[in-house]
Amino acid sequence: MGKIGCDDNLLDSIVKMSEGNPGAVTVLAELVKRTPEIDPQAGLGGLHYVLMMDDWGLYGSQIWMVFKDVCGQSIEGVIALFRAHQLGILSEKELQQIIDKDELYDFIPIIAAIQKELPTFAPSFAPDDMLQADKEFRDSEAHGREE
Repeated sequence: MGKIGCDDNLLDSIVKMSEGNPGAVTVLAELVKRTPEIDPQAGLGGLHYVLMMDDWGLYGSQIWMVFKDVCGQSIEGVIALFRAHQLGILSEKELQQIIDKDELYDFIPIIAAIQKELPTFAPSFAPDDMLQADKEFRDSEAHGREE
């Protein structure tokens, strides 16, 4: 059973989920603030992802580490990982492995997959452009090592 109860308001939920970790408070506040622009179809706005984290048992420093280490301090990345799981793009096992690995994860292809299902998701991201730019960078990097 999660930490958030039926009687908890948004502030109570953030306090419980953060376990006093200031980084987690920042991430949770950013989720609440930015979810409507990033994922306008999220039924409960930012609370949607707070509840998903509670369901997953992600609290305190774990929330901060997912944001900082796994998603490279991108709130879009955090939202994308959980939305991808919800849509069946990532299985429960895959999402858990990504979180447990605690390494930077390339969530750009995930955003592209989500946008195929939900065209309004992360409108500021143009994954095809980003993937092309990433490919060009990697190609130029590989070319530089050959010389």
